Amino acid sequence: METVDPYQLDETIESFERARDYPGLSVIIAKRPCVIKARKAGQRPRLLYVNDECKGCKICIDFGCPP
Repeated sequence: METVDPYQLDETIESFERARDYPGLSVIIAKRPCVIKARKAGQRPRLLYVNDECKGCKICIDFGCPP
């Protein structure tokens, strides 16, 4: 069982890959609500800041619902 922050996309993807490759039962718990449900509930999305590591992939714009 793992707990992940879905806004940390790289770590979340790694967790899903480990769960996929594990031979038994795997459980992943997301610490945040679905982005789509949060928006419907009136919650504001977390601000994302561009830093020197930005590669221009635009995943921060097309975020969607990683959980």
